[in-house]
Amino acid sequence: MYVFYPILILGGVALVLVTGTYLVTQAMLDVGMGIAVLLIIILGQLVINGVNLYSGSLSLVNLIRMKRATSAIINGIIGTGIAVWIGITSGSSITPFETFIGFLGSLLPAAGGVVIADYFIEKRYI
Repeated sequence: MYVFYPILILGGVALVLVTGTYLVTQAMLDVGMGIAVLLIIILGQLVINGVNLYSGSLSLVNLIRMKRATSAIINGIIGTGIAVWIGITSGSSITPFETFIGFLGSLLPAAGGVVIADYFIEKRYI
């Protein structure tokens, strides 16, 4: 990950500079890399979802004592169920995603402020 991501980022920057567009996928399509765009989108989603499943499984294992494999299965079923429900109820609309991102944008800064205040003011865990 530490070796290939910088190479991918530099490659994307080079393509954007060569083609003059600000979208990496559009730049790749402009130079004839259509199959590569499709593979990047598919494999990128798999990697991101794998990392999210792993992170969620570790969080659940820390919350409730269980095996990581069981936790991954539970998280996978719950996440897939939520994704299916949103996909069925919203169709091709992006509104649920925008609502979710807005919710995270209002929740995470407040939670981060509490964590930072706890760490720097309380300092009980040092």
